Amino acid sequence: MSPATNLISIVTAGAGSGKTTRVATDVAREIMSGTNPARIIVTTFTRKAAGELSARIRAELIRNGAVDETRRLQRALIGTVNSVCGSLVSRFAFELGMPPAIAILDEADGAVMMHRALEAAVTSALAERLNDLDVRFSRDVRRPGSNQDHGWRSEVSRIIGCARSNRLDEAALAASADESVAELLSALPAATLSRAQLLERIDAEIGRTLASVPPEDTTKVTGEAKAKIASVRRRIRTAPQAVSWGEIGGLASVKAGAKSRDAFEPLQAAGAQFECCAEFGEDVVAYVRGCFDAAAATLGAYDEQKRVAGVMDFVDQEAKLLDALDRASVRSEIAASFSLLVVDEFQDTSPIQLALFTKLAQAGLRVIWVGDPKQSIYGFRDADPSLMLATVDTLPASARDSLPLSYRSRPDLVHFHNALFTPAFGRTMPGLPVALEPHRAPDPGAATAVQLWRFPYVRERSTNAAFHDDLAGWLARELGAGAFASDSPVTPGDVAILCRANATCAALALALENAGVPALTERPGLMRSPEAVLICAALRYAADRHDSLAAAEIRFLSEGQTNAGSIIADRIADPDAWAQHNEIVAAIDAARAELRSLSGLAAMDSLLSR
Repeated sequence: MSPATNLISIVTAGAGSGKTTRVATDVAREIMSGTNPARIIVTTFTRKAAGELSARIRAELIRNGAVDETRRLQRALIGTVNSVCGSLVSRFAFELGMPPAIAILDEADGAVMMHRALEAAVTSALAERLNDLDVRFSRDVRRPGSNQDHGWRSEVSRIIGCARSNRLDEAALAASADESVAELLSALPAATLSRAQLLERIDAEIGRTLASVPPEDTTKVTGEAKAKIASVRRRIRTAPQAVSWGEIGGLASVKAGAKSRDAFEPLQAAGAQFECCAEFGEDVVAYVRGCFDAAAATLGAYDEQKRVAGVMDFVDQEAKLLDALDRASVRSEIAASFSLLVVDEFQDTSPIQLALFTKLAQAGLRVIWVGDPKQSIYGFRDADPSLMLATVDTLPASARDSLPLSYRSRPDLVHFHNALFTPAFGRTMPGLPVALEPHRAPDPGAATAVQLWRFPYVRERSTNAAFHDDLAGWLARELGAGAFASDSPVTPGDVAILCRANATCAALALALENAGVPALTERPGLMRSPEAVLICAALRYAADRHDSLAAAEIRFLSEGQTNAGSIIADRIADPDAWAQHNEIVAAIDAARAELRSLSGLAAMDSLLSR
């Protein structure tokens, strides 16, 4: 066991088991034992959580009569991982050869700069090839209600995130590309036919299927299936190269009515053969290597853009601190300045953060990790709950603890949770405590905590709008009749409805309001109104005349356009002056020098006056 491991302990804490109380109690006990708060570091993953944790520690100190210690609590370094890293990087800026004050890109600005780097670094030939492959793999369609990148750009973003959080250099990234290709190819069956041969077989099978469907099968599902396969057949005959792998593979899952299922089975088997095409494997390899090439080019361009702008982002802060901890002088000063590191929400730790926390332990700090891998929610930031699982397995039993009680929920709800999730997590996270014991005593007079509401399904009213109206009307009637079993009368404010998409939330909220049930959902704020978006776009364009997105937003919002097609066409036709005829764009161009000398508020006033 390494010396660092002896200084590390871990606490697994399920939802409602008193995790925040445990952290606050441990920190308060450390302070009351005589440790100077200035020697304590506590990290969590949001500013709100950091503020709540500070308040809980202060309350615990007051509860134990340690009033003087509460005044010194502000000396403790309590904050998000990013803010703590920023403080320590600034402290050791001289050792790192960087200025003590450097601008930090937040996530939004970093995403914009990364997007610009991608567009500048990826050659038109590679982008065109990847666009074609997106279409071939049916990845060119954005999910309804989503404003996120899709297709190859989303894959490139994921590769970049993983590369940065694991500190992969160019050679390691290339090796990762080779491993990805090898893994994918090993998962594919042997190539036994060509794409042309498969399309010919599918064409024949579609013809046979359409001829074999029983005339008496007039069901809607069979009618839709026949229309779908007929459409694929037309495309095979008119534009075979445009038929995507998604369309071919989709034939394997096409659904028909019970009377026609046997007729569709040979076609479904033919559609499932797409992975046996040699061209499919070639396209997979081209796509993977293209995405990795684009990621490598983008990373280099992004680093150069940050260097020119004199900025760094959150991952850079972590990397800089990690580098600083390789210096003996920095480790000595860290050990002399701090004695305890508490990491809250450890399940959301990324690889680079785990390396950072481990190095702080190697510097001599006692480290306490608290979290629950079942609650990991920051995968989009490259957090990896498997790191916590691996850490639990690595540490000796004496360094592991778990919180076994649920303080938050009633006993029947705790038992329901145990029955539902213990089998699932028992398979994916063996050895991890999943089940909790209820701390609260049963209340014989309380209503059942878990109830099933059966809402009738009517095929004729199966559209989203009709379903929302029916559900809202039903809920209004049930609330009015007091039909829900509860300890006290149930009001609209006691009801929460979970939806898979924000658009569904908005539509259901409108249906509820129309049914007389007050509904509260997130509404677009001031900064999302067209006026605010236009002002922000104008300010961005004033700051950077190369911000084509800002110029496009100005045109779109000020010219009353309903789609961006004409703007895109103008951009392609005249890349240098496609937006300059717009009055707002022209006014900003004429006043850019003046606007840059003003504060943000003064610049906005100046723009509004024009």
